[in-house]
Amino acid sequence: MSMKANLPVFRTRRLLVAGCLALAAATPHSAEAMVFTWNLDADSPWNNTAGWTPLGLPNGPDDTAILGGVITAGRTIMLMPDIALNQLIFDSSASYTLGGSPFANRLTLGGNVATAGIDVLQGDHQIQADVQLAVDAAIEVGPGAMITLGSGALAAGLTLNGNRFTKTGPGELRINSAIGLSGGTLDGRAGLVSGIGTLSGDFVSRQTVVSPGENDRGTLTILGDYTQLAGGTLEIEIGGPRELDQLAVGGTASLGGTLDLRLIAGTSPVPGAVYQILTANEFEAGQSFDFILGLATPGGGSFGFNFDLTDGLKLSFTISKGDMNGDLEIDGSDVERFAWAIRDPNTYFERFFLNGQQECNLVTQEGCTFVDDFMADMDGDGFNTFADIPLFVEIVNNAPGMGAISVSDVLNLILAVPEPSSGWFALALLLVFGGRRF
Repeated sequence: MSMKANLPVFRTRRLLVAGCLALAAATPHSAEAMVFTWNLDADSPWNNTAGWTPLGLPNGPDDTAILGGVITAGRTIMLMPDIALNQLIFDSSASYTLGGSPFANRLTLGGNVATAGIDVLQGDHQIQADVQLAVDAAIEVGPGAMITLGSGALAAGLTLNGNRFTKTGPGELRINSAIGLSGGTLDGRAGLVSGIGTLSGDFVSRQTVVSPGENDRGTLTILGDYTQLAGGTLEIEIGGPRELDQLAVGGTASLGGTLDLRLIAGTSPVPGAVYQILTANEFEAGQSFDFILGLATPGGGSFGFNFDLTDGLKLSFTISKGDMNGDLEIDGSDVERFAWAIRDPNTYFERFFLNGQQECNLVTQEGCTFVDDFMADMDGDGFNTFADIPLFVEIVNNAPGMGAISVSDVLNLILAVPEPSSGWFALALLLVFGGRRF
């Protein structure tokens, strides 16, 4: 999915980062503001002063620490002791992990509000220690880059302390952190926000893609309010009965923007299953998504959208038209029966579809259950016609393990179906003019 970057903000912070790099290289270091660059290609504690250039320890609210391209493979730097910084910069294609015991070691961002925060210029990095804000700060993630806060069920906390944490840049912020100690606001301005963690404050999604879960499934929890504006997108992946993403909101959910439904690769939704994808303590009345993508699936199924202020947002999955043998899949086994339904829908219905409805009287329609989902009316115009063939062929060709079939293949099968008798034509007229369309 394409993501819109907040380019003016991104460029502004990049200039500030460039200024820090220039300051480190060209000017003497003052006691008030120091810029340190990591120089070891090894695992090490943060307080190893020999690991920094200039020699020393970045640990002050005006300090900047740069973790650059000196490492050739993934390295772990243990935060010992608690660390205070104004700015932390990741600029390495190899991965850094800032380790620490959950709720024991912490990284506090403070100092100058204009520059306070985390910048990820490249690479995939992780902070396992607590992250706390002493001032409003920003987290900017560059194109193709990712930063993970926390490491799972026993992860450290993300504590905003009532401050605003602004997400910018087109890259991914993954929240796997546990509950922080106080509220605040995560302000999503661009890029992707994902994860299976818990945010103690509010979340405003302005132009972010919010994708709960990790490795295609899981729950992202917002203890405060969740507000999705017109530019925001909630991306939900769904697979088997218990394979889904979910957004859980402890406060009020105010919805807008886009809901984008996606299937987890290699899985199939279960017909009849109900998927709870969004819960909240309260929903803003009169609000819902402006656009919903992905309600129809490649296998001929569809999601029904059910939203109310009490139960939240649920999706129910069904198989739609084209399942000619009623096995809940649209694939090669349906092709011959589809041809019968186009050529002679009444014989198809009697021979292939009744499935035990022996009491059905096709003349009076007494005892008959007519279910359009198992018919060949792919375009929904009320008739089985040649116009339905290309739509059916497209769905069948998307079925797993199917070789390609063509419209010509279906036409040849249609020609092989015996021509309907005059009696069947009369019955067809009776059914159509009686208001029953196949």
